[in-house]
Amino acid sequence: AFDITDRITVCAWIKVNAFDVDWQTIIAKGDTAWRLSRDQGDNLHFACTGLWPEWVRGKAGVNDGQWHHVAGVYDGAELRLYIDGKLDASAKTAGRINIKTHPVFIGENAEEPGREWNGLIDDVRLYDYALPQTEIEDLMTR
Repeated sequence: AFDITDRITVCAWIKVNAFDVDWQTIIAKGDTAWRLSRDQGDNLHFACTGLWPEWVRGKAGVNDGQWHHVAGVYDGAELRLYIDGKLDASAKTAGRINIKTHPVFIGENAEEPGREWNGLIDDVRLYDYALPQTEIEDLMTR
């Protein structure tokens, strides 16, 4: 059910205690499929390996001890990262997301262990289609 190749939406509520390990994972099906995580800095990152380009890096800071709604979307032509209902980063792209045998982990990456999320994660949702921004905003305000 999680071998999604064409369109995907991954979203969750997060609260950061500390960004103390690069690539801390919110939710992932491994490092060579799809993942929503922290990057190497203070920003979030959404990636779908198999696409080119395969990732977008956010600009909005979430390392503030507050709850934030985050969503990664691939609609078949563009990768988008939303923070608190607002588009934070996007990139035109193409391709199919890789299928891998790794299980989906929340708060960790099964393919690359040691990237545990240091904080809270709630209301994780995964869709096999691309949610439009209006529906992401609706999820955030419920």
